[in-house]
Amino acid sequence: MKKLKLLFATALLSQALLAQDVHFSQYSEAPLLLNPGLTGLFTGDYRVSTSYRSQWSSLEVPFVTNAVSFDTRFLSKSSSSLGIGLMAYRDMAGSNNFSTTDVTLSLSGVISMNQHQSVSLGLSGGILQKGLDPSDLQWESQYVNGVYDPANPSGEVIDLEPSMMGNFSMGLAWWFFSKESHIMSNDQVKATAGVAYHHLNQPQIKFYADEPDRLHSKLVVHGTAQIGIPGTFLAIVPGGFFAMQGASTELLAGALFRVSLQEESKYTGLVQGMALAMGCHVRVGDAVVPSVMFEFSKFRLGFSYDITTSELGEANSGQGGPELTISYTTPNPFTYKSKAVKRSYL
Repeated sequence: MKKLKLLFATALLSQALLAQDVHFSQYSEAPLLLNPGLTGLFTGDYRVSTSYRSQWSSLEVPFVTNAVSFDTRFLSKSSSSLGIGLMAYRDMAGSNNFSTTDVTLSLSGVISMNQHQSVSLGLSGGILQKGLDPSDLQWESQYVNGVYDPANPSGEVIDLEPSMMGNFSMGLAWWFFSKESHIMSNDQVKATAGVAYHHLNQPQIKFYADEPDRLHSKLVVHGTAQIGIPGTFLAIVPGGFFAMQGASTELLAGALFRVSLQEESKYTGLVQGMALAMGCHVRVGDAVVPSVMFEFSKFRLGFSYDITTSELGEANSGQGGPELTISYTTPNPFTYKSKAVKRSYL
């Protein structure tokens, strides 16, 4: 019975993945995958972000997703700048190697509305490839009297060649910073929000010769804030993410509590700034996601773990999905001064 449940879950998820996107619980740590409007919209000059996610480890071969991105700004002026970035991700699902590879280039324009807030419009375009290895697939026609015989023809016509297509997205982002004080001070409020529309051209996917499908367009709405508690080393970091793609929806919301562990030395730079954030998010109807984030100088390290609360928990034997993120930003965000904020936005 357990094997039947696993087979059912694998078939269900693989079918859903044909027309749906991958997702990360630490959505804000994969900014260019989240919203092309976030390209170049950060405190610093250069940023590298990486994410790793594994799920369905109860299966013989778990689903694994890797993503990496790089972005920066150029042509900065007193009230505007341009951002450019490159993002790539690779997703491998199950023993049949259902794979998705996406490589996109993104461009954005950032305009300052005043000294405390700015808006950014971003566009991205690239190549999306999906492939499937059908050699280990089992079909009903290959079972005789309940016994599987791989020598029996499946009768299925599958296009073995990977499907490659163009992929285009756009997004709008807004940034707010309450004070021009030291960038990592807790005596402030910072917020980022945005809306993105992915797969504008609805790329065509074709595995069955006579039944082509299209990747549904996806609407994403997201927001994250850092609300400092004046006179303390504490801050609250609430955030939320909503996505709608075809008939599927996802809603994730929660908060972290951030503690400044060590202030950066202002003159020598010998003492590095450190902060630790812990909390939990909830993916409505699916999972509880506790997470921890450690910031040290130019690095951010995050770890989260999806604890399945839906009926799918029976199929994955209660094993959730670990996720690891690492990002690098330079210059050091702990010492990036407000005099540059007019040209460089969070």
